[in-house]
Amino acid sequence: MCDHRALVYSSADELLAAAVPFVREGLRAGDRVLAVTTRENVQALAAALGARDRRIDRRHSGDWYAAPGKTLRAYKRYVDEHGRHGRGVTIVGEPVWADRSPAAVREWARYEAVINVAFADTATRLLCPYDARAVPDAIIADAERTHPTLMSAGASLPSPTFVGPAEFCERLDREPLERADGAVSALVVTPDLARVRRFVERNAWLSGLRETRVADLALAVHELATNALRHGGTPVALRIWSAPGEVVAEVADSGGGLRDPLAGLLEPAPTSAGGRGLWMARQLCELVEVHSTDAGAVVRVHMSA
Repeated sequence: MCDHRALVYSSADELLAAAVPFVREGLRAGDRVLAVTTRENVQALAAALGARDRRIDRRHSGDWYAAPGKTLRAYKRYVDEHGRHGRGVTIVGEPVWADRSPAAVREWARYEAVINVAFADTATRLLCPYDARAVPDAIIADAERTHPTLMSAGASLPSPTFVGPAEFCERLDREPLERADGAVSALVVTPDLARVRRFVERNAWLSGLRETRVADLALAVHELATNALRHGGTPVALRIWSAPGEVVAEVADSGGGLRDPLAGLLEPAPTSAGGRGLWMARQLCELVEVHSTDAGAVVRVHMSA
């Protein structure tokens, strides 16, 4: 069973006072330990725990927390590799919140909610630090909704505002997306998906994406368009535009919205007949947003330039 906790701290001493006993408890249980936090906090944890302990792996948040879908998959692979034969995994993972757009903040909050589902059947313990000196109150409030347990002054208590992952994600899906920031090119999507790919490739090239990024964006949109035609309702519309530092594309259908608010967040089983399109888009793009109502679903992908 997954043990997912949030720690709000205001100093390095407060972080260490909670994180060091948390890690040591895992080490005593025979867990493999992964610490992903800022460079300063990684150094402080290493000094407190013993820099040469080979049971502790260390990563920097700036490298690890690049895209929600990719980060979740990286953690899943780590747990699958080191949590075999009844062995547990203890993780200290501190996401990067500085300089995130409102869209990115929402999707990283979604990621925190999905952690509870992704590792529900594993012996995984996760402590997620939030630096109150740098993280806005709204993000901390979301942390209290996405973590079943809160840590403070060495004590762990149930979060009084915790919301189940599906309900939390459904609430996010109902929030409207920001207006397009730039000149928009539009296309009505038909079963001619080669035309969709050419449209995306042409606009991505004109926006300055390099070759591999163009191919990834075209593939992601192809998957979203396929999903919209297969599971949504027509008409299906595709829009693409340039924004500072990125290219954004969205596919909107006229169906009844997403039936499963967790769709595309977890990797489908190899034997699954479907469900890979939205998940694949999350692996290819830095950010994937969803807006779902009874009138239809809009899926927006962001590709960094």
